Amino acid sequence: MDNWCAGFEKLCQSRGIRVTAQRLAVYKALAEDLAHATAESVYARLSKRLPGLSFATIYRTLQFFENEKLIRKVSSPGAIGRCDANVDPHQHLARRVGSTYSQTVLVAIWTFDQENDLILRIVFLHYRCKLAICTVVYPKLGI
Repeated sequence: MDNWCAGFEKLCQSRGIRVTAQRLAVYKALAEDLAHATAESVYARLSKRLPGLSFATIYRTLQFFENEKLIRKVSSPGAIGRCDANVDPHQHLARRVGSTYSQTVLVAIWTFDQENDLILRIVFLHYRCKLAICTVVYPKLGI
């Protein structure tokens, strides 16, 4: 995680983009969320720690990051906007197991580290749904 944040800061500086404490906090919250964060989930994660940070600021910051190609959108058309801090080439493979109301999704993410070694990260996401309202439960991983 620290490597990603350091890389983010370095990339911003090389492009003349100011790295503020708020921007770094938003990027870090996004990078820590392997379920591909939404503006809402980033806000929920940061609002207690940074009470002056508004939802609108987070939304605009994510839009700015996307426009600058510092992050990428990974949602399908018409779906809630989800973002990925990992802009390196990688693939997602998902398999759902369960009923309409409770599903577990296995997500395998392939990426390369700085030495060009292939890294495989596997994450199990568990969705609990009721009347089209879903929550996601996922493990906090120190990756």
